[in-house]
Amino acid sequence: MAEGDRAKTVFDTKEGYWEYKRLPFGLKTAPATFQRMMNVVLSGRTASRCFVFLDDIVVYDKSLADDANIRQVFDRLRDSDLKLTPEE
Repeated sequence: MAEGDRAKTVFDTKEGYWEYKRLPFGLKTAPATFQRMMNVVLSGRTASRCFVFLDDIVVYDKSLADDANIRQVFDRLRDSDLKLTPEE
């Protein structure tokens, strides 16, 4: 989230005022903003190597033995300071 936009997310509690540092999904534009970011981060990889829909990334290849595609996707995510949360 842009530093100048944080003030738009302020909420009040009895402990004081708080604002988000990252865009929460509760905001109306959050899903579209996140999808756009993922499209930018994985540009050149989508359609030919992976599909992205919001917070889901499907990486595919001809066989499990070739892991170059998934490594490239992981590298892009790491370079963009994005973290993966595997399902438990």
